[in-house]
Amino acid sequence: MRRAAPAARPAPQALAVSPVLRLQEELAQLGYLPVAWDGQSFYYPEATVPAPLLAMFAPGQQTPLVTGALETFEEDHGLPISPAAGPAVFKALAADIAAGRSAPQAYAYAFVDTQLPERITIWSPAGILTQSFANTGTPGATTAPGTYPVYLRLTFQVMRGKNLSGTPYADPVHWIDYFNGGDAVHGFYRAAYGFPQSLGCVEVPLSAAQRIYDELQIGSLVTVASQPFSLSPAPGPLLAAGLAETAQRAQQPGR
Repeated sequence: MRRAAPAARPAPQALAVSPVLRLQEELAQLGYLPVAWDGQSFYYPEATVPAPLLAMFAPGQQTPLVTGALETFEEDHGLPISPAAGPAVFKALAADIAAGRSAPQAYAYAFVDTQLPERITIWSPAGILTQSFANTGTPGATTAPGTYPVYLRLTFQVMRGKNLSGTPYADPVHWIDYFNGGDAVHGFYRAAYGFPQSLGCVEVPLSAAQRIYDELQIGSLVTVASQPFSLSPAPGPLLAAGLAETAQRAQQPGR
């Protein structure tokens, strides 16, 4: 009796790169992330990096850091702001890389320390750009802790609403970066700064407000935390090869 021929093994498939990993690689090449990409691994060009940023980057994972960088890229290219990269984004990324272009503005990150005296720090890979005393929300209207991307920017606005007492207010404010609902970093005159006085916004002196506005952009991350701003040693290269090997093993037929 003739033996049946063994089932044909499936043809090996081309290794697919994770869309998130590809997005990270291309954003890093163009300078939209605080990490760089050398074709094999990600690395931090600077020796020290804000600790929260270190916790927000891992190859192949779409963290707030990557989402913010994507939104900055979309804004720069007139694309709809979305946390998911579609074909139009990858087409624009490829065009920029082919043309040798880079991000038109340096990466910047805002950290708001709600410990007294309250401060805001703007950091970029070149170092600390700005530090200023600031005011966050009073009890009953505290500024929510967390990390958020800037989603709306205005040079001037009359903010309207109600105080905690129920009385209405209409305050002229300058150099506004909205990052979480109605909360924004903005310039507003106070007799003193460094302690809670606002209804949730991060108020800064007018002397610092325009500088901060110029340093931030759509997608810039704003972290609000009850701890001082600090820098941590940057880790060694972050290899993406492990992700590729995992994907390759997943495509191999069972034995």
